[in-house]
This record gives sequence, structure tokens and C-alpha cells, in this order.
Amino acid sequence: MRTGENMKADPVKACHAQLEPFRGTESPYRKLCPTCREGALLVRRDQGSMMLTNVDRCTHCGQVVVYSDKFINGEPVSHADEDGS
Repeated sequence: MRTGENMKADPVKACHAQLEPFRGTESPYRKLCPTCREGALLVRRDQGSMMLTNVDRCTHCGQVVVYSDKFINGEPVSHADEDGS
């Protein structure tokens, strides 16, 4: 898959807790992209509140992923817009 190939694709819904960990890391936040299986999902934070957001983007293919979880690693998740902005 080419870099950025899914930048304009429709968002994918996923449960963060069920995603495969990103290779070579023990971080409970970093997960492997379910679409390209090459890039990382890093879990974004809201710039104002610093809460985790439910919208993420793959570092490789650009796929937007919307998490259904209410908590990630025990932290509450803020449910932002689902368009990746």
C-alpha cells in the first residue's frame, strides 16, 4: 500500500482494545493500522483538554480510525468529530 493512499477514504470504526499492538513497542496506546497493517495509530489528544480523542489517523496510509472505546488504558476518551479533523 502506498503512503497516504487512504487519506480520503471513509473512516473505519474500531475498538482500540482489540487492535494489534504496533510492532516493537510496549506502549498500550500505539496500535497497528487495521487497514494497511504497516502504519501506527498513536491516539491523539485534544489540544485544549489533553483528553484522548476517539478519532485517529494512520501514520502510513492516512486512514481515519474512529474508536468505539469509552476508555483507553484507563483514560476517558473524548468523542470528537468523526471526520478526522
